[in-house]
Amino acid sequence: MTLRLAPQHDAYADEIIGQAHLEAKRFVLFNASSERPESRWTPEAIAQTALGLEKLFDLPMILCGVQSDRKLLRATHQLAPSAICALAEPPGILDFAALVRHSRFLMCGDGSPMHIAAAMKTPVFVLFSTTDPRIW
Repeated sequence: MTLRLAPQHDAYADEIIGQAHLEAKRFVLFNASSERPESRWTPEAIAQTALGLEKLFDLPMILCGVQSDRKLLRATHQLAPSAICALAEPPGILDFAALVRHSRFLMCGDGSPMHIAAAMKTPVFVLFSTTDPRIW
């Protein structure tokens, strides 16, 4: 499976990355969205992950979600402002895919984003909460 991105999708990713003063492949993308509340990580857990990645591997994070996640994104950023360099609400799936393609790897809950990472040939760490990972 692949997705064909247009120049405007890469331009969106370049803008987000540039505003954060980052370079492609030098950041982690964390997708906080999940349609299932039981699959969502807490702001504290995401912030601790961001701080650990920054400290251990010098990898800053771009935290993304959809518009309805805005409160979660902001609360998480406040807990780790040095490690979370940008918040993103991609306007469409292809814009998200461009961010994924430009990231070192994607972290996300089990769901659609992990398939986008596979289509972009980007490593993905899937964070299972209540879903049994043995099924996958």
